[in-house]
Amino acid sequence: MFTRLTLAAGMALLLASHTMAQSGDFDASQSVSIVGKIARLDKTSMVVDTKATDGTVKQFTFELGTKFLAQKKFFKIGDDVSVSGHPSKLLPNAAIATDLTVNGKAMPGIIWTEPAH
Repeated sequence: MFTRLTLAAGMALLLASHTMAQSGDFDASQSVSIVGKIARLDKTSMVVDTKATDGTVKQFTFELGTKFLAQKKFFKIGDDVSVSGHPSKLLPNAAIATDLTVNGKAMPGIIWTEPAH
């Protein structure tokens, strides 16, 4: 019984740790561009605060891929960003990044490089 519970818990953790990009649920025929500030840095993604036309702040999550793991120490909350990518087919306000600029500096080497599906 203990072994089954441990195995089930381990599988749940493994499935939960998969990144958005592994799902392949992005619309490569569409694009989205956001300008704002870094609100949160996750394992392989970045959450950006951006102002809507009505003045409210909205959050948008961009999946950046595994190359981001080694580079995210160079970013901090509040940095200015411009991010473009392909929107998620399943999640609102989420996309896979294709272009990233932080504080005016292009960051081509850390974005997701596989095509969206």
